[in-house]
Amino acid sequence: MSGDSEIKQRELMYRLMISQLFYDGHQGLAVNLSNIVKAHPACPPADRLFKVLKFGLEVEEELSGQKKLGTENVAPGSGIDLEYETDVQTISPEAAQYETCYVTAHKGPCRAGAFHNGGKLIATGSEDASIKILDVERMLAKSATPAEIIAMETPQQAMENHPVIRTLYDHSGEVTCLDFHPQHQILASGSRDYSVRFFEFSKPSVKKAYKSIQEAAEVRCLSFHPSGDYILVGTQHPTCMYHKCWCDSQSIRLYQSQYVLSSGKDSLVKLWELSTNRCLIVYTGAGATGKQEHRTQAVFNHTEDYGHNGAVRYIAHAPTGPAFITCSEDFRARFWYRKADSD
Repeated sequence: MSGDSEIKQRELMYRLMISQLFYDGHQGLAVNLSNIVKAHPACPPADRLFKVLKFGLEVEEELSGQKKLGTENVAPGSGIDLEYETDVQTISPEAAQYETCYVTAHKGPCRAGAFHNGGKLIATGSEDASIKILDVERMLAKSATPAEIIAMETPQQAMENHPVIRTLYDHSGEVTCLDFHPQHQILASGSRDYSVRFFEFSKPSVKKAYKSIQEAAEVRCLSFHPSGDYILVGTQHPTCMYHKCWCDSQSIRLYQSQYVLSSGKDSLVKLWELSTNRCLIVYTGAGATGKQEHRTQAVFNHTEDYGHNGAVRYIAHAPTGPAFITCSEDFRARFWYRKADSD
């Protein structure tokens, strides 16, 4: 038994080393060590080894009479726990429990999407410069209605029940990012045409933006502040712009005004704490076994847990329930919802 215990301890030690190397940005060394010791499952970035070492040195100093343990008074924080745990209990449904409920098509690759913070609307954007706004309840109703019933609808009924409630055209280039205002019926869109545009989607007859911001480079991402008073815009230029909103180089998401989730072409996703402007943790994305040159994208989902014919370019999770959208090079956006429980 002692031999088995020592083997497990060594395996844990190597896993901690690999996670620490990833956390510190030494991806090449981490991958090499992982291949040598055949670490499975994959080790996520974490600085647990550093904390264990620090604690061990404090104990060693205490035993040697040089320092007493516990002299530092550290106030408990209210932040999130970023420690790597092997037995994390999640409440999000398994991936296999989701199914496609509706598919909408653009005239070009679909690479942008967003959920309204109430979870009742989604928006999709395309290389063809168009934006579609879809009603979630109508998509769910459409998927639950038999085909023979749908075929019997009158043109008026078909229009009233159609999930696509708005189609917006005002950009001259690919729509690269979208976000709904947290309080008002306003949709913000960014584009390769160097502009950010604001649409009042509550007005059925309006297809053009009522306001716009001209940037100095292609707009890659944007996100409203939870208050709705500001919008953060990332462009092809290395500087991110924080704009004041008027409302009657990375992918960025704001969460509860405390954290920023960013991702870039270095294949890394970073979680930042706004109050201290420091990076809390680094997640290794695509390309961990080779050169880090793949653009990543990450979002917070509604619980904080963890079909296409072309490459999926964007994923957005519903803020209120088990649903998400995927946008693809096959010109389509798919709405996914958790399957109903069956006996």
